[in-house]
Amino acid sequence: MRGFSATFSNLQYKRLEVNRRTLLHALTAGAACLAAPAWATPSLAVTSSELPRHLKLHNPYTGERLSQPFWEQGQYLSDSLNDFSYLLRDFHNGVSMAVDPRLLDLLFRLQQRLDNFSEIQVISAYRTPATNRRLREQGFNVSDHSLHSKAQAVDIVLPGSSLKAVRRAAIELGRGGVGYYPEQGFIHLDTGRVRRW
Repeated sequence: MRGFSATFSNLQYKRLEVNRRTLLHALTAGAACLAAPAWATPSLAVTSSELPRHLKLHNPYTGERLSQPFWEQGQYLSDSLNDFSYLLRDFHNGVSMAVDPRLLDLLFRLQQRLDNFSEIQVISAYRTPATNRRLREQGFNVSDHSLHSKAQAVDIVLPGSSLKAVRRAAIELGRGGVGYYPEQGFIHLDTGRVRRW
């Protein structure tokens, strides 16, 4: 056993041979890191704002599906925003409007909070003022000033999460409006002022 210890020690010394200059350089660099304030030390971790934001949406009325990132490397992807705007168009007449990117962020954050990245079912998104008026005339509970008409609202179902769970998570996010429609089977989300019904 003693011979083994001596041999192991010799191997250690051979592997850890460093000249004086290398050792001084290493000690100086280490001291500089310790002396530097935390904010000045570059982090190797990727911050959450740098991670891609990805959504999978399905419009059951048109049969269309879209699965792609809408945010990468600190910015929204304009082509992707156009694709999402098209999928979220007024399916009654095919008219689309540029979606509020914060609405996509809201959906993304909601899925993160629920840890459920299933394909989101879009019940209703952008609606032209004409469609909004017609639905109201048909007896639907539609506001004159609906944020759907500004591409700032969406009605969804998230498979794998109950409506109550989605509602609770959306309220906890503290962003925009959250409407609960258990009889119709969907949750309303928008980027307006914080409120709930």
